[in-house]
Amino acid sequence: QKANGALTSKGQLLGLKDFSFTLNNQFKNVEYQVQSKNAAAEEIIKSVFAGLPTISLDADGKGQLPSLALNINSNLGPELGKGFEKQLQKKLAEARAKLQTYVNDQIGTEKAKFEAEINKSKSQIEGEVKKAQDQLNKQKELGDSKVNQAKKDAENQGRKQVESEAKKALGPDADKKVDELKKRFGL
Repeated sequence: QKANGALTSKGQLLGLKDFSFTLNNQFKNVEYQVQSKNAAAEEIIKSVFAGLPTISLDADGKGQLPSLALNINSNLGPELGKGFEKQLQKKLAEARAKLQTYVNDQIGTEKAKFEAEINKSKSQIEGEVKKAQDQLNKQKELGDSKVNQAKKDAENQGRKQVESEAKKALGPDADKKVDELKKRFGL
């Protein structure tokens, strides 16, 4: 539609036959009119053209008239290539991100279900292990209690037997003598 342009030209004609020239054109702030039936394609093309830097069109010619060797160069093709590459990479990155989000959503739901099942099973197993541990602890306490009682019974029986033998050996005042011995030994 519109653009700012600059033109530099230089030419030389020698003997009305030998001609040489150079033209340098530069276009800045170009507003392109772009349309497409496909909305995605139109968006990409508009982005490509909006991102174009200064466009240059250079021409030079040399030779004898009317046959000139003509050379024309422009940065439009390479710049369009860079712009399309950039926009396609952007669209690919967007598509990858959408795909990753979709995959994460799908896998995330299944993963959460799986983890819930694992945690449920883990809790059940831990409950059973705790129950078995509690039963073992009770049995151990019961066993320890019986062992301690048996020790006490054996000590008491041994003490009574020793007292009985000591009373026989000490004679008729045995109770007094046993009490004195108990006091001495702190029993």
